[in-house]
Amino acid sequence: MLSEVAHSNKERLSDTDEKFLLAHMLRHKGKAVESFEALKLANASKLDRNELESWRQECRAISEVVANWLPSEFNEPLPNRVKFLFVLGPSRSGKSTLEALLGLSKEVSLGFEAWKDSEAKKYLKQLASNELEVMGTTAEANIEEVLFTNRQALEAEKKSLRICTNPMIIEVAHLLFGAFDNAYFLFVRRDETENASEVFATDYKSKRLPFSYDAEASMEYVQWYNSLTTDLCGKMGSRARMIRFEERIADPGKLEDEFADWLGVKFEASGGFASGLEKRRAGDYIQQFRELLSADRAL
Repeated sequence: MLSEVAHSNKERLSDTDEKFLLAHMLRHKGKAVESFEALKLANASKLDRNELESWRQECRAISEVVANWLPSEFNEPLPNRVKFLFVLGPSRSGKSTLEALLGLSKEVSLGFEAWKDSEAKKYLKQLASNELEVMGTTAEANIEEVLFTNRQALEAEKKSLRICTNPMIIEVAHLLFGAFDNAYFLFVRRDETENASEVFATDYKSKRLPFSYDAEASMEYVQWYNSLTTDLCGKMGSRARMIRFEERIADPGKLEDEFADWLGVKFEASGGFASGLEKRRAGDYIQQFRELLSADRAL
């Protein structure tokens, strides 16, 4: 069956990659039950319990930091200054779809996943602990240290808002909030079971995301992430909003007034492409995923 799509590459594929390829091919053919069975085999072959436990320890550490964090006083952004909107939610929660929808505005510049990740996290932690001052570097926050962007280019574009999505930002969202008074946060929620089933169906090819190869851990990841956004949103005041993906995508037109009031940017929202884009595969594995969760919990 694999020869239908990848006979020329078969020699270069690992057994695990072949399993994922088979699962995705069956999914595209609309054979959800057979696809999910293939997906379970693929995930089982990649699951590492030690890596999963290390991830859980990291989650507990991040949760503790966020729980103990309290924002200091901050100034309102200066008028006519470019704002940065970080759209954050669990992987597969619909962030990119929302970003594309908001990007319909002529006032918006899309950054996609322009996050510098480990380099950005290191910089923000140094900034928060005043290490940069000790090193003789200016302590004024510089957005170019955390995003692949250029302030002069942004000013030349005459854009009012720059959007960036990357689920990893959640670990240091509180530091971003403290470092940049023109940073805003949009936290996205999606039905947790649907979200987790899509995480379970994704081969991230990264040891940093071991939860995706286990159904229970995929659900645990989504719930953990959502608990963080609840805590953060409650502490960030007017610079943060929480939205449900299903509600907004069902009627994108409602975004226009809501975000115009919040960010001072006019959004020319439009339905059509957004709902079609996300509903294309939404729910493929919901029933099978629920049954797998129930079976795992019964053990």
